[in-house]
Amino acid sequence: MKKLRTCLLVIIIISFAGGLHAQKRALTHDDIESWKRITEKVVSPDGEWIAYKTEPWQGDPEIYLYNKDGSRVFESKPAEKIKITDDSEFMIFTIIPAWQHVRELKLQKTKKEDMPGDVLGVYSIGKAVLDSIKDIRNYKIPAEWGGWLAYQVEKDDKEAGEKEAEAGEAEEKESGEKDSKKESGKNGFMLHLEDLASGETVSWPFVTEYHFAEKSSRLFFVSTGDADGFDPGLYLYDIEKEQLSAVMTGDNDYKQLSITEEGDMIAFLLGEGEKEGR
Repeated sequence: MKKLRTCLLVIIIISFAGGLHAQKRALTHDDIESWKRITEKVVSPDGEWIAYKTEPWQGDPEIYLYNKDGSRVFESKPAEKIKITDDSEFMIFTIIPAWQHVRELKLQKTKKEDMPGDVLGVYSIGKAVLDSIKDIRNYKIPAEWGGWLAYQVEKDDKEAGEKEAEAGEAEEKESGEKDSKKESGKNGFMLHLEDLASGETVSWPFVTEYHFAEKSSRLFFVSTGDADGFDPGLYLYDIEKEQLSAVMTGDNDYKQLSITEEGDMIAFLLGEGEKEGR
């Protein structure tokens, strides 16, 4: 009798295990592609906000912003590269073209210059307002002080061409000769410095490199100059004083800029490195 009970128990266990096995579904490629990974995490300097990015194996990444109580206050898709300003007032991120749209354009063999560009998202956490900057090329925010954004955008050749056409022959005769200098990696791009609280912006032409001081409100940049009297050189902009001053002017190749934390000293190389300026 004991033997019989043991056999029955084994049969029941085997039957139950077999039933479980029958209920399982094999994972498919679509299942794996739908899984989302957390690939970015940012905590605001004041500890009040947490932002992160989820990313599927194939598809569009999405970013989320939560307060410390665990309530979601903002989300955006497709987006990536989250930063929060040092004053914890703004979340900066990149809005990228949709994955499916890019895929379709690539299948159509769309030229690189005709592909959609990135957009910079600037979200005011306190006001719950989102602003955006199209065709962003690069940007920087200060490391240990907040409220400011420096950025460059890709030049819209079509729009620029229309403006040049509108200027017409009168401007050409006035200057005697048309300025043919164009924005490029070598010549530089317009640099914009924005006060995030007010939205006010100041700009400088043909900037090839720029850096914020780590602990003081100073911005350094190198410009190749323009035909309207802005000399090529290395410049310092004191944000508090709203004052621009030339560290050194001249059509030189300024390299390897190194700035102290307070922005009171800067070292750099000229040309091939034979001279050092300070």
